[in-house]
Amino acid sequence: MLSSVWFSLLLALALPPSSSAKSARSILAFVVSSRNPKIPWWQEQKQRHHHDERKIVLRDSETKVGTALLSFGRSTNSLKATTRIEYYEHDVYDKLSYHYLPASPGNQQPPILLVHPVGIGLAAWFWERMMDTAAENPKSSHPDIYAVNLIGCGLRDGSNALKLDEKGIHFPLGWVKSCETLLQEEILPKSKNQQCMVIVQGGLATIGILLADRNANTIDRLILTSPPSWKEVTTPIPGKELERNYMFWTSPLIENFVFPFFENRSIIKFFSDLFLFAKTPGTDERWLDRATREACAEARPPIQAFNAGLCDHRSFREELCRLQQPVLILQGGEDVRAGKGDRDAYAENMQQCIVQTVANAKNVLPWEAPELFWEAVQNFYN
Repeated sequence: MLSSVWFSLLLALALPPSSSAKSARSILAFVVSSRNPKIPWWQEQKQRHHHDERKIVLRDSETKVGTALLSFGRSTNSLKATTRIEYYEHDVYDKLSYHYLPASPGNQQPPILLVHPVGIGLAAWFWERMMDTAAENPKSSHPDIYAVNLIGCGLRDGSNALKLDEKGIHFPLGWVKSCETLLQEEILPKSKNQQCMVIVQGGLATIGILLADRNANTIDRLILTSPPSWKEVTTPIPGKELERNYMFWTSPLIENFVFPFFENRSIIKFFSDLFLFAKTPGTDERWLDRATREACAEARPPIQAFNAGLCDHRSFREELCRLQQPVLILQGGEDVRAGKGDRDAYAENMQQCIVQTVANAKNVLPWEAPELFWEAVQNFYN
């Protein structure tokens, strides 16, 4: 993931000043359990389905719900006209967006919900090349495909921004619940098939895990692409470390100097080539166009929360071992974790899980190798 690898590089550059620590604590102080205020802010109330949402001060937004054509300027690489941006409401967010590619005529396969990674400039556009491939593949048809913009992401598509001091969210459960709203109110009502496949990229594997566990009757398959290692997903980050991380990422030095530096096009290219893409062909101009277009100060809160580790505040071993749906782990052949076998434990510990490696790719398979990725998705259907 574009953002997660920068933490160790940035850690030596700054320490959060006391004013930042006070600001971070004021945000975190809003996050309390609706049943037990004494529960630490980083912990969830453990219940079967599935953990208390936390309550905070909320304010209404003024934007409206609607539909827009998917447009990225004059690029000849844009998605087909049949793909469009649509909007839905969830909780206090009255304008959340997703990219929608309608099914091929006569296709009866379950719809697909795509969850993008979080990082500098990343949003639902991450799935463009895969959706292009699905739409243009002459050998196969495709089902309805929905690429959601997580809360706080996809601002250039018209989505509400995430402001933790006004419209709080619990990570990763808040993102999971917004995906459930999209699933229950938009995806399944449009489909004759009351089941759905979920595909999640990178470090947000926990969203896919929770979605599949909480919605076992409607999510019949799960694909995790370049997920963290089994150890990372099943080892919680201590609360004190989470708080320290969050204060660091929300400090004035990081906000005012480090983020603007890493939002520069040349820096995005450098780190994308270094960590995300295989050496050949490397980062392309379309990727850089999308990332620089989306990167802005208002889009930073989700990145700050993710980089702080808030999505990893507890172990997800229980959910992983409980899943009965087929699960596919896809990884690139040039991915360091693939070389070390760090993801083999998924197949060893889960009920129905296989790990597959795509040659000549690294960490962003849906963009690097969309044809091979789409072929793997189609095979998984069968």
